[in-house]
Amino acid sequence: MLILRRLLHTSGPGGVLSKSNLAKLRKRTGFSFVNCKKALEKYEQDVDKAEAWLQEQAQKEGWTKATKLKDRATSEGLIGLAFANHNNFSAAMVEVNCETDFVARNESFQNFVNQVAMTTLTHYRKDCEQLSEPVKISISGNDLASLKADSGQSLQDLTALTIGQVKENMTLRRALCMFVPADHYLGHYVHSPLNTIKDKDSFCQMGKYGSLVAFQQKGKVDKHKFQPGEFGRRLCQHIIGMNPLNIGEYTRPPPSEVENQDVEVPKPDEEASKGFSDSEDNIPAPPEEELPTEMLKQEYLLNPSICVGEHLLEHKVTILDFARFEIGENIDGGS
Repeated sequence: MLILRRLLHTSGPGGVLSKSNLAKLRKRTGFSFVNCKKALEKYEQDVDKAEAWLQEQAQKEGWTKATKLKDRATSEGLIGLAFANHNNFSAAMVEVNCETDFVARNESFQNFVNQVAMTTLTHYRKDCEQLSEPVKISISGNDLASLKADSGQSLQDLTALTIGQVKENMTLRRALCMFVPADHYLGHYVHSPLNTIKDKDSFCQMGKYGSLVAFQQKGKVDKHKFQPGEFGRRLCQHIIGMNPLNIGEYTRPPPSEVENQDVEVPKPDEEASKGFSDSEDNIPAPPEEELPTEMLKQEYLLNPSICVGEHLLEHKVTILDFARFEIGENIDGGS
């Protein structure tokens, strides 16, 4: 306690160090006691100038660190999926990579993933406010790096700043935005979520897998059984678990074929209500035989007695587009 009092009240170039200014600067920046003390003394208790200087020094350190680490492999990281709180018509999904799972669980890294996802959503949403059909925008890592955050800094600069904090190489790998008109729905799901960051306008979920699906429902259905948010979430679970490559087409078999099938078919909602665990270990492994790559022809993950096409027909739903991200997956053929 004696040492702390001496540090707080030692006179230097900037005069007596203000305890309240020190606390304010530390809260604003998150930097160490020693660095904040040094900055306040340098700028004679001017908190704004001290903060600007600390950020400048951190940026320099980050770029130096980023240059040293740039050749290290980045196979871990997080998928960040951002939504606006006031509607379910727009979303952004990003992949940010780091070297180890340890850093992926670091608060600084997760805050950065949230910032990348929200910056992406904000930037592209302003051009997609009046829509007549769903829009999907794929964004490369280079284009992502050039976007400006609320602070005015580019995501590339913020990447270097975060590298300086976490001491590992990082990569902005890719992003995707999806927007739908007001008479459509946008389902979303993050498997095995590590964190969710919320504020008054938005939220961002983070995990190793993420998916989005745009769909439309036409016709009369039981509103108690059809809940768009839950319906979309389950479709996204299927997309993550079964990894379809395209939507495909589904034609209902003739009644004669259905009558000849001596199979007891459980009600879809009874099976679907079970869902599957959020544990990463519980993602179903594909069977040894080759699976259909068209989503509508695949067995529905939450009720394997029917295919996805049958599930959609029952609820009068049409899938219009979808996307799936998995950390570290091969995207050489396109994202």
